Amino acid sequence: MMTSTHILIGAVVTTRPGQTRLQIAAGWFGGLFPDISMFVMVAVSRLPGVGPVNLWVKPDGWYWNEPWRTFDISINSIPAFIVILGLAVWLWRRGGRMAGYGFALFAFSVSALLHMTVDFLTHASDARPNFWPLSSWIFNSPVSYYEDAYFGAIMRPLDLILGLGLAVFLIWRFRSLIIRVPAVLLAAAPVGIWAIFLAGGHVI
Repeated sequence: MMTSTHILIGAVVTTRPGQTRLQIAAGWFGGLFPDISMFVMVAVSRLPGVGPVNLWVKPDGWYWNEPWRTFDISINSIPAFIVILGLAVWLWRRGGRMAGYGFALFAFSVSALLHMTVDFLTHASDARPNFWPLSSWIFNSPVSYYEDAYFGAIMRPLDLILGLGLAVFLIWRFRSLIIRVPAVLLAAAPVGIWAIFLAGGHVI
């Protein structure tokens, strides 16, 4: 799914009115985090002097080669985030001053794990070994969120509809513009991004 949809999923599942700003921000950031490597890669490719580069196309694209491949795999490790989740629960259950930070870490890790789980089910030819470092096994899903050969033509509109529905739910749940404005922007962004993709570009 689109990064924006991942963020909205994490926000809906992990955030509620009454939580601290840190806890809400952690829930949102967890949905973004597994895609951070790609945003960094794109930013580096735009630096002066780097020049035009192949980012995505196999076998020479940056995404498929070091150091970007290891960067991407390491921040999409389900076992690693299960460990982080366990640490978060331990801190949360200790109570006292650390409980709030523990819950923030819990929201972050749950949101990130939701992102990885959805990716696991919706990445076909571009799947990654999500159980690294325990295993290098790759599950090539029969369904892709964007590749037409793997039902991408069906998944793209579903992605848009889901994002819109999640944004509406967040607007209903939260009264604050600090939440409502980003929710609207995240729901609207995929429309333009999918237009670029269908015109021959690439998406994250």
